[in-house]
Amino acid sequence: MNLFALSGLLVFVSSLSFAIFSWVKGKKLLNKIWAFFNLSVAIWGLGAFKFATALNKNDVFFWLRIGHIGVILIPAFFLHFVFELLEIKTKRIIVFVYTVSILFFLVNFADWIGFTNIFIVNLRYVFNSFYVDSPPGLVYPLFVFFFFLVVIYAHYYGIKALKNSKGLKRLQIQYFLLATALGFGGGGTAFPMVFKIDIYPLLHFTVFFYPIIMTYAIFKYQLMDINVAITRAGIFTFVYALVLGIPFIIGHKYGLWKDATWITLILATTGPFIYNFLRQRAENILLKEQQIVIYKWACCG
Repeated sequence: MNLFALSGLLVFVSSLSFAIFSWVKGKKLLNKIWAFFNLSVAIWGLGAFKFATALNKNDVFFWLRIGHIGVILIPAFFLHFVFELLEIKTKRIIVFVYTVSILFFLVNFADWIGFTNIFIVNLRYVFNSFYVDSPPGLVYPLFVFFFFLVVIYAHYYGIKALKNSKGLKRLQIQYFLLATALGFGGGGTAFPMVFKIDIYPLLHFTVFFYPIIMTYAIFKYQLMDINVAITRAGIFTFVYALVLGIPFIIGHKYGLWKDATWITLILATTGPFIYNFLRQRAENILLKEQQIVIYKWACCG
C-alpha cells in the first residue's frame, strides 16, 4: 500500500466515525449538516484508498467517480455548516451552492454512464505508485475553481466572526477554523496531480487530524452541544437501568414477582421525575464548567 492510499484509508475511518458520532449524539440541524459533511469526506477517503490501490483501469475509474461524489458535496455541506454555526441567514447563497454542486454531481454521473466525457476522462500513472484522473476533462477545472471559491468564502465568514466574537464562541470558532484549515489544506494537495503538477500529496494525511481536533473541541468547549446530549443519554440509561433492574433483582433473587411488579409501576411513575432532576443538576454543572472555561480564557487569553 502506498502512502496516499494509506492516508485515504485513515481519512475514511476517522471521518466516517465522526459522521456517525455527530448524527447519533447531536439532535440539532447543525449536527446533522456536520454529519453529512463528514460522510462526504469519508466517501472521498474510501475512493482515494481504493483508486490508489487499484491496478485495473476500469476499477480506477469506478473508484475515482465514487470518491468524487464526496468531493463534489463537500463545499456545499461545509458552507451550510458555517452559516448554521455562525447563525447567518442567507438562504440564497446556500441554495445556489447546493444547486451548482448537484450540477457537478450530474456531470460526474453522466460521464460514469458514458453519456458525456467532460469530467473524469483520462488516467495517468504517477510516482510509480497509482493512477490519477489526469489530464482533466473540460468541466473539471471549473469544479476545482468552484470548490476552492466556496471553501475560501466560508473561511472568510469564519475569520470575520472570529474577530467579532468573545469567550466560548471565540474558542469554538478558533478550533473549528484550525481543524478545517488543516483538512482543506491537506486535502487540497490531491488536486495538483490532476493538472500534471506532480508534488506528492503527503499533506493529505492532515485530513485525518481534523476530526480529532473537532472531537477535542466538542468535549472541551461544548461545540455543537454534544456534551449535553451525551449527559442526557447517560442519565437516562442510569435511571431506567434502576427502574428495570431493581424489580428484576427482587423478583429473580427472592421470588417476589408480585411485589416486583408493584415496585416496577412505582419506579416507572417516578422515573421521569428522577431523570429530570438529575438532568437539570448535571446540566447546571456543565454550565458552571463552561463559565469557568470562559473566565479562564478571558483572564489568560
